[in-house]
Amino acid sequence: MSKYDRHEQAALSAYRQGNYPEALSHFSKNLELARAQGNRQEESTALHNMASMYDYLCAYARALDLYQQALAVMREMGDRVGQAATINSIGGIYDSQGDYAQALEYYQQALLLRREVGDRAGEGLTLNDIGVAYYNLDDYERALAYYRQALEIRHEVGDLSGEAGTLHNIAGVYEAQGRYEQALVGYQQDLRIMRDLGDQRGEANALDSIGSACDNLGLPEQALEHDTQALLILREIGDRAGEAHALNNIAMVHFGQGQYEQALPNYQQALSIYREVGNRAGEAAVLANIGLLYEAQGRYPQALENLQQALQLDNAIGLHDLSRLIEAEIVLLQGRLG
Repeated sequence: MSKYDRHEQAALSAYRQGNYPEALSHFSKNLELARAQGNRQEESTALHNMASMYDYLCAYARALDLYQQALAVMREMGDRVGQAATINSIGGIYDSQGDYAQALEYYQQALLLRREVGDRAGEGLTLNDIGVAYYNLDDYERALAYYRQALEIRHEVGDLSGEAGTLHNIAGVYEAQGRYEQALVGYQQDLRIMRDLGDQRGEANALDSIGSACDNLGLPEQALEHDTQALLILREIGDRAGEAHALNNIAMVHFGQGQYEQALPNYQQALSIYREVGNRAGEAAVLANIGLLYEAQGRYPQALENLQQALQLDNAIGLHDLSRLIEAEIVLLQGRLG
């Protein structure tokens, strides 16, 4: 195994355990090594991997800069497959920031490149991501059309994990449309595939979504059962960010039942973990949820404090859609406080 492979394996292991600084350190060592040796292929790989990590941590400006550096190297080498993947990832950053028109522009560029080089698996991934962008635009019919194209290709190329992911996304559209029974079927299909693959993170994600569908169907006990199963798996595999997400969801079920004293400790645990791993988007989401809980309890000053912290974070990382929602809630609260 080469030094590059050793660092990459160590980085992936650290990532799975939620140790993102260590993962970045290993990717950075690969970048230093590649530049010292003049290995442009490994340099572009390391840049892309570092960008992906910053993307995951919602450090979008840093991620975008690294993706652009990777893209420049790939263009210099004539690596069109790598270019398509990186352009697709840049689209993902704009999607995460709520700039869906820009995201779609990059996704379409990536789709064209992937079709030109005959990358069917990559084509399926990009079609799926285009579906996500239209889902975020609330254009559910167009989202479903792209998801179905992606599903067909992923089935054709034998990409079971990707197929499960697209089934999950189709179920997400059904859930957004209020078609909860159909959503539940889709999430259960996803769960079966993830269990067959032995993908514990995917299994936890499916369980989490089944919990959401159950909650929407008015089945809070089943929702908590599935969310708790997800939490146990995520703790077992050391996925700290996933653990925080599951705790937040458990809290939301309790909140929906008016069980505020049970919701708050789960929110607080989630907040602590998100801060520990540096996930600012997750931190902002939980701060907003705590603010809404305090508002429901009539504790308006505490609610305002938490919502303002959430707004500051969302503005800092460019989550403009969420910022607008929080701003509206803050205005309401300020009116109540006089």
